[in-house]
Amino acid sequence: MAIADTTATGDIPLFRLGAVDSTNAAAWRYRAAGGTGEFAMVATHQTAGRGQWGRVWQSAPGGLFLSVGLGDRPDGVYPLAIAWGVAAQLQTQGVPVQLKWPNDLLLGGRKLGGLLVEGRSSDPEFTVVGLGLNWANPVPAGAARLADVPCAITDLEQLTTQALAGIHQGRSRWRGDRVGVLADWWQNLAGLALHQDGRRGQMVGILSTGELQVQWEDASQPQAYAPGTVRVGYNAAR
Repeated sequence: MAIADTTATGDIPLFRLGAVDSTNAAAWRYRAAGGTGEFAMVATHQTAGRGQWGRVWQSAPGGLFLSVGLGDRPDGVYPLAIAWGVAAQLQTQGVPVQLKWPNDLLLGGRKLGGLLVEGRSSDPEFTVVGLGLNWANPVPAGAARLADVPCAITDLEQLTTQALAGIHQGRSRWRGDRVGVLADWWQNLAGLALHQDGRRGQMVGILSTGELQVQWEDASQPQAYAPGTVRVGYNAAR
């Protein structure tokens, strides 16, 4: 394990790693090995990064690959609040980020990054928040990179600081104003149209539980979906 510092976090240790399978996996290994308290980990690249739908991919050097271990018991609102916090913080730096259900970040309609919030039944009072953001790393067609956008963030170190601030901002709103943060999340949503298994629908609201309300074209009443149970295409328009 690399030596930790608090330069970017201000209050919790930040472990700077080289190549790892995934920062979330590294965070859980640290926890299982007896690591205590809250912490953050950032890696130069990942060989088996994980996403919302169980996808695994390689993350080349040049991006932000960050995980934060927090003493929280998350509910359905938690990942939405964290995603809003990161987006709101980037917006203060001149980055016009929008959100895609449930916790992806878009820039100009293209994917800039995403979050993966993980808890474990064996450790119910602890959560790992994983965040990946494209900075100057190679990205596939249709994705976005912050290094290509004029903004106040000039390097990966500054992006790390801003990302950590955003995670903590979202956490603070989750603790003190869950209704308000859901309203703010909704206002930052990139699109309302969605499709799944040949069905077309419209997002019509967000419940206090963090569930998404969807009105399908072939249904008479809206249906509620927990995060991770319905997909939204990137071509959705508000």
